[in-house]
Amino acid sequence: MGTGILAVACMSLLLGQGSSDITYTNRRNPEFPLNFQESARAGIREVLVYASPDKGRIWNQVAAVPASKDRFVYYAPGDGVFWLQLAIVNQQGVQTPDDKTLIKRGPDQIIVIDTLNPVIKSFQAQRHGDEVFVSWNVQEEHLDLSKEGLKLEYQPKDAATGLWTAIPIQPALQGKASFRPATNQAIIVRLTVRDLAGNQSYSPAEVSGAIAAAGFTAPSDPIKPQKDPPTPVLPSDIVLPAQNSLTKPLDIPPPMAIGESGTHKSMFPSGPLGIAPPPAKDQSSERVVADTRLPVEPPKSILPPSGGIPKPGGDGGLDVKPIAQATQIRRALPAAQYVRNHQVLLQYKLSRVGPSGIGGVELWLTKDDGENWERYAEDNDVATGPIHGIQERTFDLRDKESDVPFADGVYGLSLVVKNRAGMGKKPRPAAVPEIRVEIDTKTPEAQLFQPIPDPQHPDQLLIKWHATDKNLAAAPIHLEYAENREGPWLPIKLDLENTGRYTNQHVTGDYSWKVPPTAPVQVFLRLRVIDRAGNEGAAVTREAQFVDLVEPEGALIGVHPQPKRP
Repeated sequence: MGTGILAVACMSLLLGQGSSDITYTNRRNPEFPLNFQESARAGIREVLVYASPDKGRIWNQVAAVPASKDRFVYYAPGDGVFWLQLAIVNQQGVQTPDDKTLIKRGPDQIIVIDTLNPVIKSFQAQRHGDEVFVSWNVQEEHLDLSKEGLKLEYQPKDAATGLWTAIPIQPALQGKASFRPATNQAIIVRLTVRDLAGNQSYSPAEVSGAIAAAGFTAPSDPIKPQKDPPTPVLPSDIVLPAQNSLTKPLDIPPPMAIGESGTHKSMFPSGPLGIAPPPAKDQSSERVVADTRLPVEPPKSILPPSGGIPKPGGDGGLDVKPIAQATQIRRALPAAQYVRNHQVLLQYKLSRVGPSGIGGVELWLTKDDGENWERYAEDNDVATGPIHGIQERTFDLRDKESDVPFADGVYGLSLVVKNRAGMGKKPRPAAVPEIRVEIDTKTPEAQLFQPIPDPQHPDQLLIKWHATDKNLAAAPIHLEYAENREGPWLPIKLDLENTGRYTNQHVTGDYSWKVPPTAPVQVFLRLRVIDRAGNEGAAVTREAQFVDLVEPEGALIGVHPQPKRP
């Protein structure tokens, strides 16, 4: 960018160094609105967006937004912490601040992109007399520690209302609690976990009635919530502030002439993130009108087999048998990257090369997150090339003996670079893999229910669905309609989250559709569900559905005697 005399400067546009504003989002392409003042727009040619994936060591320009635009989209390469800076270019082509200043400044905004749902590693509930004892263990780096971020609720197993009763707990990654339900009948206890980016996971547990538990006695030392719950680990230089919003327009003040002074203000907004609405109540009976799978029998129980729930022990707590011995603390496993086919393109770069050069590379594979390793593939014909240059190799993940593709699951990969003497650092047992790949070839299951008039909005149509997949995307639901079953399909609402009322081990999502006046009287409905690996399941109604919400009206206007027949 050019330097020199500034005809128009914009030093009031940006924050000073060390901004601690943090925004959490579960979208890889968050959108930032810009609010130009009309008096400033004429003096600005474009706004430049710079991003750093390594806390300010390297800055890259990622967007150039003309002054005629009112928003920009940041396309992130993946999950992680990213620093953002903004600069403007005036009509004379001068950038403020310039490149040298950008390198020395701190971020205007810190954005944490997290598209992974929290992992509920364990969740157990058991009745002892009139009390129910619960324990949980959650894995999540950015846990929302508010009351809505981690909730414990229960309802009678055969409840028809779908209403849940809250259980007071201290939000924590690991914890225990006890409560006395208002009924002695069987109940369902549900744990809901949400992170700061809005990703959410559920886990249910069925608790038998008091009669079934008559053979047990209450523990002498009931489970108590932890006094000092563990907190999620954040990047070392991030202090957790209030949550921020991406939806508030960004105010861009007028340019300043040379010699003027002003306070550095951020173009990035602040404010609370949107909170998912509470689960909707069941207002009517539901009939499935489209499904991606054959009818299956409803699950009989969500309890593990006999003996799967710990029984009370003599020490007063839950007598849980150890399933692992203490080992040396390992680095955290990297987040899994999802693929839907078995051929993957791996990228790598060389950080150091000895005098003998490169003798080859080996790909090592683990099927148990590093406990055991095997050499999977090798390539001895490797050109050294630039030390820090990116090189690529394509590998087919299949069994070498039977030539059968790997089954769905998580596989860890590490690269071993050898010199011409055959030396290279091979992964040892319990070593953490460099990359974890989850192969997911299963199509999400989707059910679409017959639409009904929305009880809350009589002029709108309520569409309900079930969507099931272990790796659902952050916003996996896409609703569409068409006059013909073959299409073309028009959007009802795209990128919906799969949240709603919990029932029968499923989340029943719903959307209230205001039918456009141009829509036909009868339409076909389609539900598309997408998972993180890109698999897509679609449910289309077999018959066109009436979407006419106008209730016919009429009234009696008179009565006349019928003459007698001769």
